[in-house]
Amino acid sequence: MTAQNTRTAADPAAAAKRRRRQALRNVAVATGSTVLVAGFLVGVFFAFGEAGDVIAATPEATASAEIGDASVVVEVSGDRIRVGAPEAATTMAIWEDFACGHCREYETQIGPTVQELVAGGSLAVEYHLLDFISDYSAVAGSAAACVATEQPDVFFTVHATLFAIRENAEDEYSAEQLESYLETAGVTDEGALECIGQARYGDWVAQNAGAARDAGITSTPTVRINGEDVGRVDAAQLRDLVAQNAG
Repeated sequence: MTAQNTRTAADPAAAAKRRRRQALRNVAVATGSTVLVAGFLVGVFFAFGEAGDVIAATPEATASAEIGDASVVVEVSGDRIRVGAPEAATTMAIWEDFACGHCREYETQIGPTVQELVAGGSLAVEYHLLDFISDYSAVAGSAAACVATEQPDVFFTVHATLFAIRENAEDEYSAEQLESYLETAGVTDEGALECIGQARYGDWVAQNAGAARDAGITSTPTVRINGEDVGRVDAAQLRDLVAQNAG
């Protein structure tokens, strides 16, 4: 069952979501799909709608995961997926949408460095998954949450894969298609696969808009280091910031 099929036309949350997406499409047409905010080129500028009264299935888990040769903590709570040592001196928070082209570019640019620094214990990363562009946003965000809660060892692999497989804005995948695809990409846990196929946390991804709004987030990707807006730092800049915070 896909996230779209679980909501009926009468569902106020689904209707609100459709209105948000139409508004985004209008903005994309008017601005060429990008806007300039505070000196940074960003992939998506979004408007927040009402979350509705739907009670979403909420992912919650804390587990150890093997990332390379290191064991790190993966915590799923609230509106975030946090990967890294609790005592890490640097926390990088990223607000992203798996259907956002600039988010995809940023993951390609910085993802391997993030994984390396997390495995080394000097960085923790918090992913805030949002749903503002297409049905894929919620389905892929749900899949990431499923893996984080059920098979966290492959979270980074799946996170990168969910961006990589959507090469074009027209590419859409149902929950069932993602289940089959991610099984070939290393997801072997039956609970994780079932969760992905159900798009279990699709509504949770959609309702993360409220927390993002409260945090002052207006675009994706947005990056903060230890609570400070830093723009889209590149790999070298991230290494420098982590080294500075390590003292």
